[in-house]
Amino acid sequence: MIRQNAMIIFFIFLFLVNIFPQQKSNNKNQKNPLLGKWATVIGPGDKSRTILNFKSGGKVEYSITVPFSGSYVSFGNKVITYFKDPQKAATEVDTSIIKISGDTLYQISKQNGNETVIKSTRFNKGKKGSGLTGRWISENFNGHKAIQEFTKQNSVNVDLIVRSITGTYTVSGNTFTLNLELTPPLKTTFSIKNNIMTIERYDKKGTTELVKLGE
Repeated sequence: MIRQNAMIIFFIFLFLVNIFPQQKSNNKNQKNPLLGKWATVIGPGDKSRTILNFKSGGKVEYSITVPFSGSYVSFGNKVITYFKDPQKAATEVDTSIIKISGDTLYQISKQNGNETVIKSTRFNKGKKGSGLTGRWISENFNGHKAIQEFTKQNSVNVDLIVRSITGTYTVSGNTFTLNLELTPPLKTTFSIKNNIMTIERYDKKGTTELVKLGE
């Protein structure tokens, strides 16, 4: 009887040893759903949008951008973009030579005899075969940090980043809190479905939707 009880205790011990490390490992490997860049969905009449970049280690970047859209055509390594200027009621046309090396895009153009080079990095690095289409981020887009998106339907969307604030964030269940420079903590609830995040507005007046741009 003592031997039988000892065997039962031994098997229970083996079960506990095997199951708890596995649970700990699963919790450790559970990915933070907020990680990546999220942008508010633009509505009619919106002149700015917000981009939240949740990074690992609890760091976050809160950016305000001025969005504008246009179209483009490409001929080999030549790209022509067309953007409407609402202030001048005219269309700005720009022609550039492009070069793609791995995940880096170079746009080379000449204005008034001076050569300008815009260097951008692909959002989702390592995504081969997509060519120019996709999202690119530039540290110096005519003097500003910007995000460009070239679509297969020949539209081009640009988010000109006019202000960025860094800080930290914490997540607890379906709630996250932003701790940004020179602002009080911002706490809100969120839900994510099909790369769309819905958050409760900070003023408690409705919700706001953000679409995931990439990691």
